[in-house]
Amino acid sequence: MAGLAVHLFNSFTGDTKMQQDNTGQVLGIVSLVLGAITFGVQMIGGLLCGWLGWPLGIAAIICGIIAVTKGAKGLGIAGIVLSVIGVLIQVLGLAGAIGSLSR
Repeated sequence: MAGLAVHLFNSFTGDTKMQQDNTGQVLGIVSLVLGAITFGVQMIGGLLCGWLGWPLGIAAIICGIIAVTKGAKGLGIAGIVLSVIGVLIQVLGLAGAIGSLSR
């Protein structure tokens, strides 16, 4: 209860330092979740639901870069790596499908 009172007091007085400290970690977690979804979609769905991987992958990369600049390096880098691998799987799968159609 005391934590809630301090949070409310800080929000009314304009002290946003407490809120800014968590921004990097929140964005890192968002990047990690979006990267995991991108990776999972590409591993399970591939070309069937690959359209979902592009926007989520790009969003995960952007959130990861912002998280790394705000100090949450581990979470941000993990999200970036997962989303880049997911997008690369999509690109390679698409290139393989186009290559097999052209023969």
